[in-house]
Amino acid sequence: MLSAAKIIDEIKSEIATHVTLAPVGETYLKLVEIFPLIKIESPAANRIGIKVLEHLITYTNMHENEIDLNTKKQIYLYMQCLGNLIHGFERKAYPTRKISAAEMLAYFMKEHMLNQKDLARELGGQSVVSKILKGERKLNKNQIEKLAKRFNVSVDVFF
Repeated sequence: MLSAAKIIDEIKSEIATHVTLAPVGETYLKLVEIFPLIKIESPAANRIGIKVLEHLITYTNMHENEIDLNTKKQIYLYMQCLGNLIHGFERKAYPTRKISAAEMLAYFMKEHMLNQKDLARELGGQSVVSKILKGERKLNKNQIEKLAKRFNVSVDVFF
């Protein structure tokens, strides 16, 4: 039976011939001991990961001038890896659905306290606005550009 040390030595020698990786330091390894960088598989583990990440963000912001550059790099590398694990869990655990252009328009109208009449001129009449909101008609490129300008957002919001 192979020992863990032998397996690790074999991996090190194989990797060393192909890739040069940035070395991780003591700070990174201590953070991994606190919260290992493994796949997050439960909401409880996700909450803990978020707390660790929040704490590191707060700490590095409050003590930015007191932390040496090497330690900062190690903390940021750990935070990036942990953030990716949290994102991976949340993407699967809390899927989002695509929002239609009509739903987005309705949202902006509510937020800006607008009614159909307020957008009639830009979209081609109140009946057009009504049909768009009901999903009976799609926004065209010209209408999307006008809405994006009015609400100060990217045209991508409506796609």
